[in-house]
Amino acid sequence: MKKLFTLLLTLSLLVGLTACQDQDKPKVEPKETTAQEAIEAPKSEVKEEATEEATEEATEADPAAKDSKATVSRDGVDYYEKYGLEDLGDSIRFKDSMDREITVKKQPQNVAMLYNSYLDLWKLCGGKVAAVVEQADEKPVEGVENAEVLGTPSKPNQERLIQMNPDFCVIAPFSSNQELASQLNDMDIPTAYFECKSKDDYYRLVRIFSGLLEDEAMFEKYALDIEADIQQILSKVPEGEHPRILMLMATTKAVKVHHLNNQTGEMLLDLGAVNIAKEGIEGEAASDYSLEEIVSEDPEIIFVTEMGSDMEAIAKQRRENVEEDPVWSGLTAVKEGRYHVLPKELFTYKPNQNYIEAYQILAQYLYPDVDFSLDK
Repeated sequence: MKKLFTLLLTLSLLVGLTACQDQDKPKVEPKETTAQEAIEAPKSEVKEEATEEATEEATEADPAAKDSKATVSRDGVDYYEKYGLEDLGDSIRFKDSMDREITVKKQPQNVAMLYNSYLDLWKLCGGKVAAVVEQADEKPVEGVENAEVLGTPSKPNQERLIQMNPDFCVIAPFSSNQELASQLNDMDIPTAYFECKSKDDYYRLVRIFSGLLEDEAMFEKYALDIEADIQQILSKVPEGEHPRILMLMATTKAVKVHHLNNQTGEMLLDLGAVNIAKEGIEGEAASDYSLEEIVSEDPEIIFVTEMGSDMEAIAKQRRENVEEDPVWSGLTAVKEGRYHVLPKELFTYKPNQNYIEAYQILAQYLYPDVDFSLDK
């Protein structure tokens, strides 16, 4: 009986002591989850009803916190949808210029970028490369010294490329590479064949690259901001003025009339120029021209693009076949000093991030009395 009494007394004291301790403890209020914590914490640790609001606040404060598809729109345009991209979470699905559907994992590391104009853009967007092709001395791409060189753009080393088994390959847009691109895709090497003939093609390429690299700032900078500046330049073009132009392409073998179905031609058309050779130039290739027809049309401005690495031989071809002809010197464009050889880095190669400079050069040649500086 005495033992039972002692046990009951002990239990009573313990209960009383616990109650006193609970009263002495400060009351713990539910912790309010901050916006940043809502993003960083696992879903199981954040109340579902608070997560959406907290995430929204965090992304407004820190745009970099947005997911890969949260910032692809401007002015109500979804650029994933516009350019036919699909965000699969860990990868991006898109179609190349051969209408082939390609899926590439985000943040690819073992990349073969086998066309230098696209390599330049890929590096600008922060991409890494394991393989490249030979570069032109006049326009090298920096930061690829440790990449393996796999032949030339038109003839890459197929055997070595297969051995490397890249997780993303972009091949040069030459018809000779189309079969190789198909073969590589059949071997589960995701290989894209991109033809980039317009600024919209360029924007789509930036959309794909920046999506794969998960860097929305690059799409803003190298696509949307560039387009906004281009529109500002175009807004300054005088209404009703349509300079009549002729575009020539000079190589080591010939000087031909060039079509406007390319990036330089698109810029000229955007700026209101009229190509005097439009009726005679169809399709993709440059064409032979009749000097008599040019004299008859008498263009106000003549532009020349150059293709090839032997610049001395190209200049010689221009002199002997065009500039030294007595009839040529009688053209209005030549007499008034409006015969312009355009810089290769902007008008033979892809202008990429330098689109604004290219537009300004052409605009100033077309309308010398207008100031095409950007209003910043």
